[in-house]
Amino acid sequence: MSSEMTALDRARDVPPWEISFPTPVTYLGCAITSVLFAGLLYLWLTFVVPDGVLASDDSPARITLVIGVIAAMLFLLLGPIVALIVGWLLRRSGRTWVHVIAFTFTGSVVGGLLGSAFGPDVAASLVVTVGLAAGLARLLMRPFERRSRGA
Repeated sequence: MSSEMTALDRARDVPPWEISFPTPVTYLGCAITSVLFAGLLYLWLTFVVPDGVLASDDSPARITLVIGVIAAMLFLLLGPIVALIVGWLLRRSGRTWVHVIAFTFTGSVVGGLLGSAFGPDVAASLVVTVGLAAGLARLLMRPFERRSRGA
């Protein structure tokens, strides 16, 4: 008898993910994230950015529309990959609040990294808006969770 484990034996030893989502729900979460991001960005530009900072011909709605469409494409293209990576790292955690905090933190890091290319003000704006949008979207996806082992 061989002492090596077969692939089937290794598959039996790997515990299932505590929380998982079907693929369409992952894309739904990314779409919700993009809508929340656009709404939060509009609120940020309207209430946080001081008067006179934006160009006279730019309105918060126009900036939100342009950036929101670009962000929606990025969320739908890259969001599922990021969600898979974060979910894989949290595969043994069955606590939703841990997932929400992790997605909020990940969104803040990604927003800060992308925004840093355009300056500290943009980075600060994206840290807040992308982080909150990702965390809130993960919280809104709670009814669609598939739980294993009675978690």
